[in-house]
Amino acid sequence: MRGPPFTGPVPSTRPILHDSYACRRGKGVHAGVNRLRQFIRQATRNGTRSAWYLQLDIHNYFMSIDKDVLFSLLAPKIDDDDALWLTRVLVYHDCTQDYVIKGDPAMLDKIPTHKTLFKTAPNKGLPIGNLNSQFFANVYLNGLDQFVKHTVWVWCCGGKIHSWHNTLSLMSISCA
Repeated sequence: MRGPPFTGPVPSTRPILHDSYACRRGKGVHAGVNRLRQFIRQATRNGTRSAWYLQLDIHNYFMSIDKDVLFSLLAPKIDDDDALWLTRVLVYHDCTQDYVIKGDPAMLDKIPTHKTLFKTAPNKGLPIGNLNSQFFANVYLNGLDQFVKHTVWVWCCGGKIHSWHNTLSLMSISCA
């Protein structure tokens, strides 16, 4: 597959990968770590040979999600008009317009500009930690996940975990 450098989500008709662990029933950090341990044991033949891994971070991932692209990925999969309306409300909600400050408002000025929704472009960014955002992040990167797993991938993939500190890890164990 040739084309311009990756700059956004790759459309996919496949469901979210089994090894995507963020905000999914029966998944999560502990399940992801257990799966990674299983991959490590397999790749190293229980520690008898070397293996390598790759960890990647999508810089400011949640702040850079394009809401128009996200909605275009979700909408075709939703047949019910009420569910589509609710999805639109959830995707396009601007939490910087209706928030409650608890504590000193001057503390907001201390947040780095690349880490706050108050400084993002219109229709960009999702609130970190919001359950909807976690699910939407899985959908948004599903095309990339599918591309990596089915086109570029090596032996196995330990999935991704969207953590509260705004990192995304794609872990792979490759046989020596």
